[in-house]
Amino acid sequence: MRETDGKATDCYPFPLHLSTAGAPKNRPRPLVKFQPVQVVNFRPAPTALIKLHAQDGYEILKSIDFPWPIAQFVGQHHERLDGSGYPHGLQGDVIHLEARILAVADVIEAMASHRPYRPGLGIDVALAEVSEKCGVTYDENVVAAAIRLFREKDYQLQA
Repeated sequence: MRETDGKATDCYPFPLHLSTAGAPKNRPRPLVKFQPVQVVNFRPAPTALIKLHAQDGYEILKSIDFPWPIAQFVGQHHERLDGSGYPHGLQGDVIHLEARILAVADVIEAMASHRPYRPGLGIDVALAEVSEKCGVTYDENVVAAAIRLFREKDYQLQA
């Protein structure tokens, strides 16, 4: 409500006579007939986009002079022992041990933690996942070390 000339009136953003309330039934038709627009997706699918991050990490780090091949570790952290990983489908011992460690740590953290698209699944589910794929997808020694950290050393992920 606003006050005009001492009277309280409803406040409209435009004069009442121009509002659609009580508009005539035979309104003028639009001059242009709108057609549905075909949307073309030029971006990669979400999975393909996500898969770029290992290579992107490598590209960011490759020119930094570390005493270890850190860029390769990051670039390989989604490679899997059985060759099912990405970006290069590397297998077994061709994958750096450090990348195999990052792989297990990444899976555990990703599954146990909250994500914008789903609640955290918890540490038990994450450890069950890496245990189930131990020796096939993930390095046996790395999985065993991770399980010891959580089960015997009472390691906790930061919230």
